[in-house]
Amino acid sequence: MDDLIQFVIDNWEVLFGGVGAVVASVLLAWALDRWLSASVLLAWAINRWLSGSSKHVKEVIETLLNTYREELREKDEQIQELTKAVEALEEQRRKPEAPPGIDAALKQLARGKPGGAEAIFGQVLERKKGEDAPKEAAAAARHIGALAYLHDTQKALSAYTQAVDLDPEDPDGWNMLGHLRDRVGDLDGAITAYGRVLALGNKVGDKGVIATALGNLGLVHAKRGELAKAEEYYLKALAINKELGRREGMANAYGNLGLVYEMRGELAKAEEYYLKALAI
Repeated sequence: MDDLIQFVIDNWEVLFGGVGAVVASVLLAWALDRWLSASVLLAWAINRWLSGSSKHVKEVIETLLNTYREELREKDEQIQELTKAVEALEEQRRKPEAPPGIDAALKQLARGKPGGAEAIFGQVLERKKGEDAPKEAAAAARHIGALAYLHDTQKALSAYTQAVDLDPEDPDGWNMLGHLRDRVGDLDGAITAYGRVLALGNKVGDKGVIATALGNLGLVHAKRGELAKAEEYYLKALAINKELGRREGMANAYGNLGLVYEMRGELAKAEEYYLKALAI
């Protein structure tokens, strides 16, 4: 089994190809480093793929990320932000002013070592700040944050804080900053960050952003034991997700509402909402 795992890691890009292989490899290496049980899950996913029953490499990532419930709400944002970072690194390689070492950084990144990529984005960040290009500098800071998010909370927190200072109108930066503030126990800071996401969503009328912000606000209030507020946010998020037909968002809202009712001792109602989530 160990030989099979090593073979797939060594030949990941050949097997799956493209930027997706790099993204998958980084997440995979992070998971393997973080969870002792990851090799078992990886082997299971690989065996399913080899037998023809696996659908896509994304299932491998999702299986690993879904191991911890606390990380569930963040997995899609992590994958999206990491994908943007890898794509931006590829784009930098095609520019005349490209920093040296991008090819090496991409190879390291494919093996779960983001240091080289972070250093390159650090150079881009400083150059764009010097050129008075705050949005491009903010994008570089977000890419650093996305890569550091997997292994260095404080570095990611610093990067996303800088990103929202440079581009306060970007909801993705605020959303990831909210996750990080939540992670370090700064729940008031998380509420402030998610509140900015909500305000930006309302400003441009983006209901998807609004639903995400409402769901995250509900999670933080639930963590603080403020169940009435959590329920209010979850119900609002559920209504928008229903309107948009976002089934994953609906399932998350139903599951979170079930948890609220379970914490209140309303077990019949909790079961009802868990079953709704399960059905989806």
